[in-house]
Amino acid sequence: IGNLGIASLAESPLCDVLEALDLQLNEIGADGVAAFVEERMYPRLERLVLSDNDLDNLAASHIAENLAAPKLAWLDLSRNNIGPIGQEYLRASARLENVFLLS
Repeated sequence: IGNLGIASLAESPLCDVLEALDLQLNEIGADGVAAFVEERMYPRLERLVLSDNDLDNLAASHIAENLAAPKLAWLDLSRNNIGPIGQEYLRASARLENVFLLS
């Protein structure tokens, strides 16, 4: 779905009822993640899979700083291009302190 697709998804009212979302292998990068997490709440989301995309340190910082998903328990960011700096953003995020993180 790429960056434009995930941005469109974030505008859907169905995001309010999502409990799990698998976006593996969708060519999503930092711009797409930014559109997905900024100014959007995912009140029921428990599991988010973003593995095998084009995520980098910038994408990790967007997630760490902006993802509003209070019920999130599982976040899969494996097989992306997130380096040590991005890993530190994620580990230090108060928003992700109770989340099982694969990266």
